[in-house]
Amino acid sequence: MSNREVVSRAREVLREQGFEQHPCLYCSDANADAPFLCQEEEEPATMPVL
Repeated sequence: MSNREVVSRAREVLREQGFEQHPCLYCSDANADAPFLCQEEEEPATMPVL
């Protein structure tokens, strides 16, 4: 299931339950296909040598 399908179905369920507010699962339709759990890897913090 694509992210767009997840968002669309969530919006449909919320609408059926009477919620009018946007579920805020993404900021715009242009970003609906962006992965939800993608985070850029960060360099591990280095401890200063004392």
